[in-house]
Amino acid sequence: MEPTWLLVANGSEAKLYAFNDPKRPGLGITLLDSADHPETRLKGSDLNSDKPGSYQSSGDGAAHGSYSDTSDPKATERDRFSRELAEMLDEAQREHRFGSLVVAAPPQMHGLLNKHLSNGVKQRVSHHIDKDYTKLDEMALSKQLKNQMLALA
Repeated sequence: MEPTWLLVANGSEAKLYAFNDPKRPGLGITLLDSADHPETRLKGSDLNSDKPGSYQSSGDGAAHGSYSDTSDPKATERDRFSRELAEMLDEAQREHRFGSLVVAAPPQMHGLLNKHLSNGVKQRVSHHIDKDYTKLDEMALSKQLKNQMLALA
């Protein structure tokens, strides 16, 4: 039987766990992998390499101004990170490394992940938890999810 995985993610870090057998003593989770995306934590000005360009009208008017970036660099980095996570999950799903998936992430990250997850991975998502649990250690996370893990068994 393929294991159930738990992805705990926010816009800048993620941890992937396997659920331990709930019938065994010591109900909990085992860390399989982690990912960090420090670019998301940078200031927006640090993500842009150049200042916005400027322009001046060549006509009689004295029109001038500057161009502004139409996208938020931090949002772009969060999207990039969610795409990387989705690609990793898609590869694992194709290799039959997990049977079902629980995703714990803030709503914004859930939306980004859903945008990039393949249909095969989406079909294996059994639960969505709208919380950021990335700062919890394994013991605290197990306590937070104990009721949900028992329900998955």
